[in-house]
Amino acid sequence: MGVGDLFIFFGWFCRYDLTAGKPIKGAVDLHVIFGWLQIGNVFRNNDIPTMLARYPGLSKHPHVYRPRNLDPNNRIYVASPCLTLPTLNRYVPGGGVFPFRFSNVLTRPGAPGRSEWLLKGWAATSTAIPPLTFHPAKNWKPIVGFDWEVTSAYPGQEFIIDTDLHPDALAWAVDLFANR
Repeated sequence: MGVGDLFIFFGWFCRYDLTAGKPIKGAVDLHVIFGWLQIGNVFRNNDIPTMLARYPGLSKHPHVYRPRNLDPNNRIYVASPCLTLPTLNRYVPGGGVFPFRFSNVLTRPGAPGRSEWLLKGWAATSTAIPPLTFHPAKNWKPIVGFDWEVTSAYPGQEFIIDTDLHPDALAWAVDLFANR
């Protein structure tokens, strides 16, 4: 991962009763896209003092301290000042949180579990399975139009798609910001 790459964050959510302080009984668990960060800077362990001088607000970041800062693969990513994507013709910060929208729900409506996804518009110019890491061909089922039903890999974290190889996914990502 390097400068200019885009993280799109998703997580496991359910409806919650704030008054009762617990999930609503019978509420459906969902995977929902909730945020983004376009990489503006990447800091490795040796760069931590420089990073803290430049970004003192990161002094409590867990990757600054042991045991994470002992791992040679440790990285701290800082967002770019603004999002830069082809065809995105508006200002969007380099990182942030989406308001809840049904269009950001990954879980397929009526699915038996949160990891059964419906990805809309991922293959507008190709019938090839999009190259999302950790998702073998058996996890993908094309449906009407340019949509896919996908059984998300478990555990689900850090999936990567190369938009040079699959530009439709980039167009899909740009659409996330169209009505942010």
